[in-house]
Amino acid sequence: MANFIVKAFRYRTLKKLPNLNRRKYTSLGDAKNIAFVFNSQEKDIAEAIELLKARLKGANISYRGFGISFTKDESTNTKLDHDPYIVQILKKETNWLSIPQIEQAENFYKGEYDILFDLSLDHSFAIEYSLKRCTSNMVVGFCPEREYLYDICITDKDGEINPNTSVVEYVKHAIQYLTIIKSK
Repeated sequence: MANFIVKAFRYRTLKKLPNLNRRKYTSLGDAKNIAFVFNSQEKDIAEAIELLKARLKGANISYRGFGISFTKDESTNTKLDHDPYIVQILKKETNWLSIPQIEQAENFYKGEYDILFDLSLDHSFAIEYSLKRCTSNMVVGFCPEREYLYDICITDKDGEINPNTSVVEYVKHAIQYLTIIKSK
């Protein structure tokens, strides 16, 4: 019963949030400021973010990252802890609805981004909430449960979202696609 009530409150919370996505396609070449939201404990997430950061630094594009660790051991991804542009929070820094409750989250939400990436492959209310709170021209992601939030949903070569595909592969596909699209 309590789980049903939490789900109902979460649904209501998301419905109340305005959609700050401008739905304006932006190529990677025209982007100046990019953000990404991720699950800190996602398999291969550090490698995927390093790949994305290398491409962004090469194109002189600024970035910000916001990660949430959902594990009980209360640890973040140590490979990403030393980057001043990436904030990682623990589950205990969210409220009972899983809404991040720290100042760094609010600062991340206040930014305006050309492209917002969802680098999480699993369903999470905290990630979904974070995506809805950010102002961006375009949202790119891979999670089928949040496809309604995306302007572009990256899939495998066969057009499917395969749970066995690494987040690194999805980031490679996203970079390749965003490099060739035309900005509107």
